[in-house]
Amino acid sequence: MAVDGALLHLLLRELESAVGGFVDKVYQPYRDQLVFTMRTREGQKRLLLTCKSDAARVHFTEQNYENPPQPPMLCMLLRKLLIGSKLTAVRQDDMERILFLDFTGRSELGELHTITAAAELMGRHSNLIFFDSDGIIIDAVKRIDENVSTVRQIFPGLKYELPPKQNRMSINTLNPSEFVDTLIKDNPGILLEKAFLGTVQGLSPFNCAELCYQAVGDQNVVCGELDEQQRQRLIAAIERCQTRIKNHDICPTGVFDQTGAAVDYSFMPLIRYDKENQKPYDTLSQLLDAFYYTKEHRDRQRQSSRDLYKLVENAADRTRRKLLTRTQELEDTKNADKYRIYGDLIMANLYSIQKGDTTVSAVDYTDPDQKTVVIALQNDLTPNRNAQRYYKLYRKADNAAKQLVGLIEKDREELSYLDSVLYSLESTDDSADIAQIREELAAQGYLKHRNVAKNKQKGESQPRKFISSGGFEILVGRNNCQNDQLTFKKAQSNDVWMHARGIPGSHVIIVTTGKQPDKQTLTEAAILAALYSKNGKSVRVPVDYTVVKRVKKPIGSPPGFVNYFDFQTAFADPSEDLAAKLKVD
Repeated sequence: MAVDGALLHLLLRELESAVGGFVDKVYQPYRDQLVFTMRTREGQKRLLLTCKSDAARVHFTEQNYENPPQPPMLCMLLRKLLIGSKLTAVRQDDMERILFLDFTGRSELGELHTITAAAELMGRHSNLIFFDSDGIIIDAVKRIDENVSTVRQIFPGLKYELPPKQNRMSINTLNPSEFVDTLIKDNPGILLEKAFLGTVQGLSPFNCAELCYQAVGDQNVVCGELDEQQRQRLIAAIERCQTRIKNHDICPTGVFDQTGAAVDYSFMPLIRYDKENQKPYDTLSQLLDAFYYTKEHRDRQRQSSRDLYKLVENAADRTRRKLLTRTQELEDTKNADKYRIYGDLIMANLYSIQKGDTTVSAVDYTDPDQKTVVIALQNDLTPNRNAQRYYKLYRKADNAAKQLVGLIEKDREELSYLDSVLYSLESTDDSADIAQIREELAAQGYLKHRNVAKNKQKGESQPRKFISSGGFEILVGRNNCQNDQLTFKKAQSNDVWMHARGIPGSHVIIVTTGKQPDKQTLTEAAILAALYSKNGKSVRVPVDYTVVKRVKKPIGSPPGFVNYFDFQTAFADPSEDLAAKLKVD
């Protein structure tokens, strides 16, 4: 997914609406991203420029990006140079993926000067470079010295030079018929899509694939195998694309998969994807704004949750190893009675043992068959001291067994808790949810406690809210802390509590307001409890339910852990469609 030269050419007209506008504010939310707030004839606009390798772009944005409390050095420099200046021009060289924005203002001495922002949108080589009217670089988001590139350096004080041009034919000026004939002639054994992408300038891989699809369908066809009908369809597809670009006949379209994840986008209608996977937008800025905000927001939250996930997963692995070791130790203590019996047998045979003996044979009176056992002795101990040694081993093993039972129970409880945290992390991309889980882990000692007030996210995470067919409000916790708050602080004693049996999942509360919920409401709440559990993709998930007053939290137990009694069990099939139908925004 990339902003190609053709889309940038079409976007130019939208950006020109800001020409004549003044820069009011400059922000740098992330290292590779800048936002200019501008006063224009059409009102205030926010212009976003980013050189992130997989999301380089320039467009107007409606999103509110969080800014660091201390602005980076580049941001402070641009504030000094650009605030109050006027955007006088937005330029593009043919179909190159470089946009130039000229800002004219006055220097500290009151002299007019022009500073140009070059937004180079070229994948991993993307950059935002600022230079003066003499072409001398002032600064850049990514400084490139000779250690990084011997071909082209980007550094303050150097002369700005354009990147080397690629030997490709511009989609804007090529002759479709001659282009296709040359394509077939020069690339007979190359896949059409690959040859097309390597020859034409101005179209992204996604748009190249779309034009090839319009010609040959979903086939791996090499250029030399194109028949005349396919050749004519490819020529027609290129001509339609050229006409759209020339007439500014755009159809901004985003493509998303079944989960809502961003796939790609285009400025033209698409036939490769089903309509339900496509979303139209009014402008290219709206398309890019929504598409990348969704993608970047999800990526950043996944990165944030991934770090927590790894931490919790490591803690769970440690707990599993402890549990395995202690279980084996408990198994070993089952021989404790043998030590007691050996002590008793030695005491019963003191008369026949001499100091210095290494063994003693004695009849085991506890054995129904009265078998003779051979008991090892330490030859430096008296018979009585040997007996006391076995009694000591017995007491030690017996005490260890009692302690191990409690430790094993704690390990199992901790493992269950960590599994529930992993489930919570797997089922959310929301920053407020992740922040709440982070605080929970800090409170439980798995993380160093951070300054909550200082790192507090905007907005508090709230439980999912649904309205049943019978009109009852159903609340679903998003994580362990919310589960506790729902059950023990928000819910009333006669509200209905539900949870998938024996697995990590959400606490579900039916708010009854003193009324008896109908059968359909109970069924729908059980479906939600099954859906928002670790078995949310299974069928016939057992869901236990009871009134809230029958749910108790053991003293000292971790968040989300409860005991409940006098419950009933329903079997529910999770349904995302039902959740979408009942959900309250």
